[in-house]
Amino acid sequence: MRLVRGCNALVSELPSGTVSLLFSDIEGSTALLKRLGSAYSDALDGQRQVLRKAWADHGGIELGTEGDSFYVVFLTAEGAVAAAAQGQRDLAGFEWPGGEQVRVRMGIHTGSPKVHDGAYVGMDVHRAARIAGAAHGGQVVVSRATAELVQGSLPQGVTLRDLGRHQLKDLPAAEHLHQLTIDGCQNDFPPLKSLGAASSLPRLRTPLVGREGELTALTTLAGSSDVRLVTLTGPGGSGKTRLAIEVARHLVERFPDGVFFVPLATATTAESIWGDIGGVLDIPLERRSPSDLSTHLAHHNALFVLDNLEQLVDADKVVAELLNVAPQVVVIATSRRPLHVPGEREYSVPPLRLAEGTDVRAALSSSAVRMFVQQANMVQPGFAITGDNAADVIELCYRLDGLPLAIELAAARIKLLTPRALLGRLDRALDIAARGAHTPARQQTLRDTIDWSYRLLNSSQQALFRRLGVFAGSANLDAVTAVTADIVGNSDPLDVVADLVDASLAMMVPGPAGEPRIDMLEIIRTYALDLLATTGELDSVRRRHAHHYLEAIQGLSLLLHGDQYLAARTSFEIDHDNFRKALAWATDPDETAATVGGRDELRLAMQRWRW
Repeated sequence: MRLVRGCNALVSELPSGTVSLLFSDIEGSTALLKRLGSAYSDALDGQRQVLRKAWADHGGIELGTEGDSFYVVFLTAEGAVAAAAQGQRDLAGFEWPGGEQVRVRMGIHTGSPKVHDGAYVGMDVHRAARIAGAAHGGQVVVSRATAELVQGSLPQGVTLRDLGRHQLKDLPAAEHLHQLTIDGCQNDFPPLKSLGAASSLPRLRTPLVGREGELTALTTLAGSSDVRLVTLTGPGGSGKTRLAIEVARHLVERFPDGVFFVPLATATTAESIWGDIGGVLDIPLERRSPSDLSTHLAHHNALFVLDNLEQLVDADKVVAELLNVAPQVVVIATSRRPLHVPGEREYSVPPLRLAEGTDVRAALSSSAVRMFVQQANMVQPGFAITGDNAADVIELCYRLDGLPLAIELAAARIKLLTPRALLGRLDRALDIAARGAHTPARQQTLRDTIDWSYRLLNSSQQALFRRLGVFAGSANLDAVTAVTADIVGNSDPLDVVADLVDASLAMMVPGPAGEPRIDMLEIIRTYALDLLATTGELDSVRRRHAHHYLEAIQGLSLLLHGDQYLAARTSFEIDHDNFRKALAWATDPDETAATVGGRDELRLAMQRWRW
C-alpha cells in the first residue's frame, strides 16, 4: 500500500473519478543554484514551505516531490485554482535569500485518470505535466476543462485569460489553454513554450503551384508589425482562398495565440460572422456574442483568415470592430471586392503566369501549365507535357485566362479528352462542371462562380456589366459611355465602372499616354455576352458599339495624313479588335436593314480603312 501526503496527513487511497492534477517547478533552478550557492537549500525549503501550505489549505494531496517540483491532486478544480493563486501570491511576498525572486510555473488539468498500483496513469497526467512545462515562472496555466469548471467560482482577485490553442509535446491534438491572472502578481508573460501556435487551417490536397512571388510578398506584408488587415481581391476562381491559407501557414510561428481559418461563404449577417469566428475558437454557442468575443480576443495575438466576405454587407464593420477590440489580431480577408476599412492593404491576386512560346520548354516555365499538369495527374497519373501536346495545353491555359479554377475544371476532363479535343470544346468552358461533391455550389462551374459575383450587384451595375461584354479587348471611357449612356447618365463613367472593378468583374489597364481603359477576362466577357443575349439587349448594344467605332474611325482617318499620324496609328492599333468587331457586325448578312439601321454607312466607312 502506497502512502501519500494530503491535508497535513497521510492517506492510503487516491480519490477516483474526476480530479484536478497540478504540476509545478521552479523556472531556471540550475541558474538560481549557481547564483545562490549553499543558500539555494534555503530557497528550496522556502518554496516547499509556501506551496505545501497552499496545497493543504485547499485539500491538495501531494503525490510527488522531486527536487523543486510538485505533483499534487485536488478533489475539485476550484481547490486546485485557489491553491495555485494562493501559492503564487505567497511566493511573490516571500523574502528570498540574496534578494532573489523564486519563480514557480504551474499547470492544472481536470480529468479522470485511472488509479493503478497507488498512482494515476493515463493521458490526463501527461496533459497536466505538459501544460505546466509550457508555462513561464510565476505563471499558472490551466486546461479548458479546468477553466470551464471554475468560470463562475474563481477566487477573489483572480480572472481567466484565454491563451488560445497550443500544440504540446507528445499530445495528439492542440490544447485550448487559459492563464490565471492574479491580483498582486505578474500577469504578462511571453508566448507559451509550446510546439507552435494553434492552427485551424484546412488540409489541402495538392501543393500550391506558381505563386512563389505572391507568397513571399504577402507573407512579408501580413507579417509586418504595422499591418493589421490584408485583403486578397480578384475574380472568382483566381485562387484567393488557396493563397491566403498558404500565407497563413507560413505565419503560424508569428502568432502565438493561433492561426484560424473562418469560412464565411454561407454567412449572411454580422452576427453570423461573429458566430463563425467563435465557432473556430471552440467557444460555446451562448458566449459567441460580439461583446463576449471582444472580451475573449482582447489580449489575443492571433491571425484570422476570413474567407469569402464579398456577399456580406456589414463585413467591413465587423472587421473594423474586430481589429479595434483586439489590437494584436491580424486579419487576412479574401473578397472579390476590397472592404474599404482604414488601414486595409489590398492585394489583387493575378491569374497564373501564361507561357511565352509554344514548345515544351515554354510550357514548363508557365505556372498555369504546371497547374494544369498537376490537376490532370489527379485523374490521369503520368500525364506530362510533350512535344505533341505542349502547344494545345498552352492554348488551353490562354483561353482559360490562367484562372486556377478554370484550369482545375478543364484538367479534370483530361481523363476523357486529349488536350486537343478539350481545346475544341472550350466554347462550353463556362459550363464545364466540377467532379465530386466537395466543390462549393458557387464553384461547380465557371458560370456559377461568375454568377455569384454578378448577383451581388444592384440592377444598374448588372446592366452596366452586361454591356461591357460587347467590347473586344479593352475600351476607353468614351467607348464605355457610348454603350452605357442611358445607364450612367451624367455620371463620370470612371466612377460607375469603379464598382465593377471593385467586384473584380472588370479591370483598369493603362492605355496610350496613361489614360485608363476598361478590360475583362475573356471568360467573364463570355458570361456578360451570354447575359446580353438572354435579356434581349445584344442587338441594341452591338449597334451602339458599332456606331461609336464608326465615329472613332472617321475621326482618326482625318489624322492619318498629318503630324498626328503616329498618335492616330496607335489608337487604331489599340482598338483594332473593336474596329474589326464593329465591321463584322455591320457586314453580317444575317442582319436585316431594319434591325441594323445605317448598316451600309457603317460598312462603307469601315471598309475604307486598310485592315
